[in-house]
Amino acid sequence: MKLLSDMIHCSRPVETAAIAGVTKSGIDMAQGPVKSMGSYLWARVTHLVKCEAEVDKMKVKVDSLLRDKTDMETISEHANYECKVASEATKQWILDVEEIATQAKDLVVECKGKNPARHDLHDADATQKARKKIEVMNPIRRLQIGALAIKLLARAEELLKHRNDLFLLVPCRRPPNTLMLRNNVMEFGSRNEIVSQIINALKEDKVHIVGVYGPCGIGKSLLVAAILEKMKTQKEFDEVITVDLREKPGLEEIKNSFAKQLGMIYSAKLNAHRAAFLAEKLKEKKSILFLDNAWESLDLWKMGIPVEECKVIVTTQKIEVCKYMGAQVEISVDFLTEKESWELFKFKAVVPDISGTETVEGKIAKRCGGLPLALDVIGTVLCGKDKRYWECALSELESSYPLEKSEVLQKIYMPLESSYNHLEGDEKKSLFLLCSLFPGGHKISKNELTSYWTGEDIFNEFNTLEETRRKLHMRITDIEDSFLLLPINDTKCVMMHNIVRDVAVFIASRFCEQFAAPYEIAEDKINEKFKTCKRVSLINTSIEKLTAPVCEHLQLLLLRNNSSLHELPENFFQSMQQLAVLDMSNSSIHSLPLSTKDLAAVRTLCLNDSKVSRGIWLVSSLENLRVLSLAGCSIDSLPEQLGNLKKLRLLDLSSMESLEIPEGLISKLRYLEELYVDTSKVTAYLMIEIDDLTRLRCLQLFIKDVSVLSLNDQIFRIDFVRKLKSYIIYTELQWITLVKSHRKNLYLKGVTTIGDWVVDALLGETENLILDSCFEEESTVLHFTALSCISTFSVLKILRLTNCNGLTHLVWCNDQKQSVFHNLEELHITKCDSLRSVFHFQSTSKNLSAFPCLKIIRLINLQETVSIWSWEGNPPPQHICPNLKELNVQRCRKLDFVLVARVAAMLSNLERLTLKSNVALKEVVADDYRMEEIVAEHVEMEETVGNEIVSADTRYPAHPADVGDSLDPEAFPSLTHLSLVDLPGMEYFYKVGGEIMRFSWKSLVSLKLGGCHSLKGFPIHGASAPGLKNVELVHNGDKSWYQTLISQDASLAERFKTTQE
Repeated sequence: MKLLSDMIHCSRPVETAAIAGVTKSGIDMAQGPVKSMGSYLWARVTHLVKCEAEVDKMKVKVDSLLRDKTDMETISEHANYECKVASEATKQWILDVEEIATQAKDLVVECKGKNPARHDLHDADATQKARKKIEVMNPIRRLQIGALAIKLLARAEELLKHRNDLFLLVPCRRPPNTLMLRNNVMEFGSRNEIVSQIINALKEDKVHIVGVYGPCGIGKSLLVAAILEKMKTQKEFDEVITVDLREKPGLEEIKNSFAKQLGMIYSAKLNAHRAAFLAEKLKEKKSILFLDNAWESLDLWKMGIPVEECKVIVTTQKIEVCKYMGAQVEISVDFLTEKESWELFKFKAVVPDISGTETVEGKIAKRCGGLPLALDVIGTVLCGKDKRYWECALSELESSYPLEKSEVLQKIYMPLESSYNHLEGDEKKSLFLLCSLFPGGHKISKNELTSYWTGEDIFNEFNTLEETRRKLHMRITDIEDSFLLLPINDTKCVMMHNIVRDVAVFIASRFCEQFAAPYEIAEDKINEKFKTCKRVSLINTSIEKLTAPVCEHLQLLLLRNNSSLHELPENFFQSMQQLAVLDMSNSSIHSLPLSTKDLAAVRTLCLNDSKVSRGIWLVSSLENLRVLSLAGCSIDSLPEQLGNLKKLRLLDLSSMESLEIPEGLISKLRYLEELYVDTSKVTAYLMIEIDDLTRLRCLQLFIKDVSVLSLNDQIFRIDFVRKLKSYIIYTELQWITLVKSHRKNLYLKGVTTIGDWVVDALLGETENLILDSCFEEESTVLHFTALSCISTFSVLKILRLTNCNGLTHLVWCNDQKQSVFHNLEELHITKCDSLRSVFHFQSTSKNLSAFPCLKIIRLINLQETVSIWSWEGNPPPQHICPNLKELNVQRCRKLDFVLVARVAAMLSNLERLTLKSNVALKEVVADDYRMEEIVAEHVEMEETVGNEIVSADTRYPAHPADVGDSLDPEAFPSLTHLSLVDLPGMEYFYKVGGEIMRFSWKSLVSLKLGGCHSLKGFPIHGASAPGLKNVELVHNGDKSWYQTLISQDASLAERFKTTQE
């Protein structure tokens, strides 16, 4: 090799080549492959030696590429707000970058592995890393990594170059318009039923006036206009005459509009007899009058409208307008569903489908609350704006600042403000604005509003709290009828729609009399509002500190739910000389400031669920205080000084189980009208103090020591209880949630002996009664110690009996006692192990009507019950539970039938019958002769307990029940739901003379079967139950039994074959 090298570098190459026997051309031919091989080997050597350097260079370039990718994604995201989207080329470029970035990441991880010598090789992760390092130390693998790094580097440079040539964004296509007309919501699912109702009403010959009502901006006018246009096109009407009553035009103006649309030419003769001419003209064609946006009723006859010969449709925000105008059909238009709202908003704002309901767009749509007008206008205003604009709009909406856009003001705020202006009287307007002090969508308690209005003295101080409540309820109902407040299922609360609240805040801001702070607010802004406003709401704000403000005009301050505010300056209330209402509920303030005693004008003070535990004695200085609400407050005992509050009308001490009440304090509060006490330390002495409150009308009292209820001493006098408009007396704290709309409630648990005062004063007035574990020895409800007259329960509406194991009968009636439970509506009996019969009648009367108001009977887990209804004497009652709608009997193990035919025939209003797990049940309906067996059992039982109930002089001899006719196949005409589950011994529903009776079941829509494998005949025939589409089988193992059962009737097998599948 050395000789060849010397020869190549010789100064005489030709001669040297000749000596070596190699020609010049041969040398040239040899140098080409050698050079190529050299380059190849050099590249490989470079990959081998500089592997890490190549990877580092590639990583730098890919990182740069990723930064560009992030920028492009941000641009694409913001483009949604400008009605643009990323181009397809851009989307592909981003995908390519993601692919190369993944490959680069894996390569970096492999190349930059740790030195395996530094790890414990017994550790699995360390071993794996060491193995990776060994791979990288392998020259062949290093060559591969270096080559791949260079390849990825080239690809990254290519993508970076291509990035500058991309058309990033292209205009996006507006989503297809699924609405029939612009702004029209006819095609939404929630509107389909409304459309059908309106069309059907207009086609009905006997209907002449149709009223359509709903909130402002809900789309009533557009909906009705589209319907009328469609019906006119279909030749349902010849003429549609429309008059907009929004601006309250006069009677003559309305007549002129009618005449003009009917083509009547003005003349003196026409003007004198216009009504008659209008009537005549309307009769010539099939016309419909559309009175849009009516604020008050119109006398259609005075306007010359022959109501009986044409159709009139009215849209209004007030339901009473429909009533006053004599509308035969009234139809409500409600808000759009959340899904429909999102679809409408997406279309108006041109939001692409990739956006979700949790994005800025989705939150704005949700803030519109299903109001089509708001969705339309706000969506249109925001269409094409950038992301920052959208975020600013959302911030303004959430803080209730008015959107300063003329279109929003004119199309949303102004119409809703017109609704406010049409509220009659300053009281309603003031109440509406008061409700706007609460956050949008917040449940507003009517009790809180009553407390505030009592404090502001709206109805003057001579009204009682009950009168204030009634008047407040009337005003709220009127505002609800204008759809400016929304009712909630719980009638104790109302709610204000977000957009309506925005308008209310907008209205109030012009008068500068009230202010509702947003969550984020500066202290100087609050102090500015304190100087000028009469009402200030600081509910759920982020404030952490407040200084003593100057607020000479302030009358109401809501300082609630401010978790970051822990203290107030001692002089905070010093300048609030006119403050009448102070609510610090749910506050984190631990001590009342010393200046609390300076609030001489305060009439309402609420500290519900607050952390206030110190300084409560300062309240005793508030001599004008009418309402003091401390429910759930952190104080341990009431200061004796509170006895100075001589004008106090309401004291709320609920949810304060450990509260100590000093003796003699309650008796000093002589003007109390409402008292709520939930402390476990209620004593007989405290109850006697309460009994002395002559003005008390509402009482809520938790009694933990049930021995008080067994005393025969006079605790509550009967005249005291009769004066109470409502009371809730209970022995279990959680039972407070069971209170419904009934005014007088008594819930007792573990009271084995009922005291005379309870019997004399409470039972006769109670509407809702719970007795749990209240009997240990055998007795009846009629024999509580001194109870002698069954009419004690004459006003009772709901009765719940649980674990009353000594109870043998609920009712044992004779002629003199037939008024028993006359107003009872619901009966619930559970786990009363000694109960043998629920209702037993002893009578010679021909007109006994038993339980005329009873609607619900639920009997659960009664181990000894053998009958529900039974009687002796002749004849039996003519009317038993005529209005019963639900009968539910479960786990009554000795009951072998539920009804006799005579009773079943009386249950014409029964809608639901549920029988489950009654193991001894053989038939649902039995023949009347079965009553003889029941009578025999009662006669035997009467010898043991009957003398306690009916004296020997008034007891009737037992007669076998007269056997009535068999039950008519048309029985149970109102039954809609029938459930027969886990009744292993039931052979048939009803059997007469060996033949299984099948009923028509005219109203049945639901039949549930399961675990009734002894059933020998299906209680349905092929033509019965026309509304029943299918049979629900409860257990998987019921199918074969069910197939055998219905195969007895071919028509049934064909009709219900889908159940078998």
